[in-house]
Amino acid sequence: MKRGRTSVVFAAALALALFSVGVPVAASADETPSPSIGVMPLDAIGCTGTYAGDQIENCVAIYGDAQYLNEVDGIAWTHFGSVVGHEEITGPSIPNGHLNSPTQQITTTDNGPLVSWRPDGPVSDGNYCAIFWQNVSGGYSENGPACDYVS
Repeated sequence: MKRGRTSVVFAAALALALFSVGVPVAASADETPSPSIGVMPLDAIGCTGTYAGDQIENCVAIYGDAQYLNEVDGIAWTHFGSVVGHEEITGPSIPNGHLNSPTQQITTTDNGPLVSWRPDGPVSDGNYCAIFWQNVSGGYSENGPACDYVS
């Protein structure tokens, strides 16, 4: 009886695992794949504050190249404690040269980009950067820039 239950449970788990993976479906000839659907490959990343003794780690994540840039993300979190500030991304094709997130508190949890720019097309070559501006005594302190060159 015990052996029978074990094999039934194993068979059910195996079937569930196989069906959860899914079977690829062939696209029809008239469908054009969208670059923004699915998991985007990370093409470049630059980070600052990567040592455990650094309070803020700041990164720029780039998806694509100059011929087709899907997205640029500015990401920041702390190695300890929490801080308040805003994330800025810069680059030659970003409107006005920069884009800021709202002021917010960051902690040790990396919960996604604080600011994103999605051109979904060609952009100018150059450095694209992320900077976290920490609120300090009524002013701002720069953490970064974390940059990578897009060509």
